[in-house]
Amino acid sequence: MLFNMKTGQFEEVYNQKKCEERLPACSTFKVALAVMAYDSGILKDEMNPVFRWDGVKRSIEPWNKDQTPTSWIRESAVWVSQEITPKLGMTKIQTYLNDFDYGNKDFSGGLKYSWLTPAAFVGEPMQNTLKISGYDQVSFLTKLWRGELKASDKAQSLTKTIMSHDVSPKGSILIGKTGSGFRDENQDLRIGWFVGHVQKDEAEYIVIVNFTDKQKQPSGTYGGREAKETALKLLTEKGLW
Repeated sequence: MLFNMKTGQFEEVYNQKKCEERLPACSTFKVALAVMAYDSGILKDEMNPVFRWDGVKRSIEPWNKDQTPTSWIRESAVWVSQEITPKLGMTKIQTYLNDFDYGNKDFSGGLKYSWLTPAAFVGEPMQNTLKISGYDQVSFLTKLWRGELKASDKAQSLTKTIMSHDVSPKGSILIGKTGSGFRDENQDLRIGWFVGHVQKDEAEYIVIVNFTDKQKQPSGTYGGREAKETALKLLTEKGLW
């Protein structure tokens, strides 16, 4: 999906039915969570507070160290999110989800797992409930980039600052977030998200890529990375990268 923020029109919508389907938010939820955490004062700036690693060895190596707000988002460290959500509490999170009109706004799966797919934590008592569509993602990111979310300007600005930044040889700037999950407990049918904002000269777009595997994939591969690579290829074809 490619949404032109200047004209307010979609320039590309591929697979309309898929764009309307609500799927697990996965780590794209970290964008909304960052806004909540900054607005509530849990996060202070790009580098504070420091989240101390608990010493538990996790499969993704960059997670096995202390994290700042910037590294939390850019390395997509799930355990940091799971420290932030209890500090916010269910009532406050639900209020933010309602105010942001974020996907289906359903956090009933619990403070630590609602946005994650079950296969991400095999054996854990969890239920994914927070789901969002491509159209929902466009709506949320458009409000974030226009500073229209019901949160402080500082919270919205800092959230955009800590998201991953890429600059193309032609000077385009892409700020975004990946999301990875699985459709099955064997973790060989992936869900991949990339959501972001691209600016080239005066042009501004929201870009959304989402896919779900139809065929089994090798273990240890993550859908979010592939979704981002796909986004870059499509933006290049459009002359925006």
